[in-house]
Amino acid sequence: MGMPFDSLEEAEKFYVNYAKISGFSVRKSSTKYRNNDGAKELYLRDFVCSKEGFKKSSTIKQTRGHVRLGCKAKISLMKDGERWKVHSLVEGHSHVLCTPRKTHLLRSHREVTNA
Repeated sequence: MGMPFDSLEEAEKFYVNYAKISGFSVRKSSTKYRNNDGAKELYLRDFVCSKEGFKKSSTIKQTRGHVRLGCKAKISLMKDGERWKVHSLVEGHSHVLCTPRKTHLLRSHREVTNA
């Protein structure tokens, strides 16, 4: 815990690369702001496994496969002065991870290249 990063973008890039190597996809989750002399300042950001949580129930007629399976894997980053630090990390997944040959197909690891 407490691994420092110079920016939130640097921390996100680190976690996305870790996720790619490990075989899962990442998405942004909750954020928290504090009032800093009248200005909203972001001080907490969570990145979670894309299979975190559960799908909202709806009345859609066509059923599709379950995407969200209640996975608890996540990283919480907290701003400490001018730097960002890892506040908490949960590594355990409740689903099978992707193989290294297929991670490029996961949403957070897709890249569009110029032709």
